[in-house]
Amino acid sequence: MQDDRKDGMGIAVTTPSALEEYEQLEVFNGLGGSMYGPTNPSGIFNFVTKRPTNEPLRQIELQYEGATVATDHLDLGGRLGPNQMFGYRTNLVLGDGTGYVARSQLRRQLAAVALDVRPFAHTMIEGNFSYYNIYQHGYPGWFAYNPVIYTGTSSSSAESKSPYTMLPAQAPMDSVDAIILRARA
Repeated sequence: MQDDRKDGMGIAVTTPSALEEYEQLEVFNGLGGSMYGPTNPSGIFNFVTKRPTNEPLRQIELQYEGATVATDHLDLGGRLGPNQMFGYRTNLVLGDGTGYVARSQLRRQLAAVALDVRPFAHTMIEGNFSYYNIYQHGYPGWFAYNPVIYTGTSSSSAESKSPYTMLPAQAPMDSVDAIILRARA
């Protein structure tokens, strides 16, 4: 939690985030990383959001992911008003379709808006607003396993650890695939 920033402000990266909202990802490591707090100097990750553009920006991106997931991305930016005082940047994403598992669904929705106002020559007031929703249904469950197993051959923990990870003989499957396999048999 101490190693992550969004536009320089501390965040907790515990939930999915749409990359379409970000301009870049900065990685600070070494002694320069200490400017951002008392964390390990191995690295600070700063997610930089897209900001309003001085020139009009109009981009539409259509993606076709895998077999059946289509994603539309709209990126609009520019400045309005007297002396280009008001800036805006809007990113909208809609992705929907079925995944690689039978009867599954993947849906991604993003609405991100960045606004700024320049009331004086050397003054800027900025604001970011975002909504992101990801829905996955019908995919197999996620799991994690320990990279070291105990063989049980010795009472000493150092001697009973195996350097290999034992995986199940058969990969886990969701109930929909299990029903289909039983119906075919």
